[in-house]
Amino acid sequence: MKKLVPLVLVICALVLSACSTATAPPAWRASACPDGHWLVANLWSFKSLPAPIQKEVAKMMAMATSRDTRGATNPIAYRGDSVSRTVGALLRKFGVRAPINLDLEIFYRDPRGTAKVVYNLGILPVEAGIGSIRLPEYAGNWIVEAVWPDNFISPIRSGGKNRLWVPPEDWEEGKHCSMNIHGIVP
Repeated sequence: MKKLVPLVLVICALVLSACSTATAPPAWRASACPDGHWLVANLWSFKSLPAPIQKEVAKMMAMATSRDTRGATNPIAYRGDSVSRTVGALLRKFGVRAPINLDLEIFYRDPRGTAKVVYNLGILPVEAGIGSIRLPEYAGNWIVEAVWPDNFISPIRSGGKNRLWVPPEDWEEGKHCSMNIHGIVP
């Protein structure tokens, strides 16, 4: 019995130390985009752009016209060069936006299959050529679609409407907190 007492004391000490050991709280990581993800619309007048930019925009429009979007059901056709991806940053440096006020319709589409609309996100209000909308959830899970008025020459018509798609990979797995899209009137 005397031999068991030290053993019992050791076991009790181990149990007590295990119970009193504090576990570290789970690691907390700040969001890469604490203010969420934003879609920013920029409007430009083709006539007011410098000739070299007009030429590049015309080239992108011709490429977009030649794509087979299958009536806005083929996500692959919307990838690749576009006005927003190729000359968007240059347009923003140019800085003279078209003085237009309008509303754009914004949707999330499923990036798989036929890109069916899954959420109507509402209206992106544009004033004096610029506007923005905060996107719910992580935008990189969806195709973000902006539907533009009929009088725009870019984006071009697809599936009966002038539409621009931002595919999930453009968000680069959360690297970007905002995405600029560009529309051009004559």
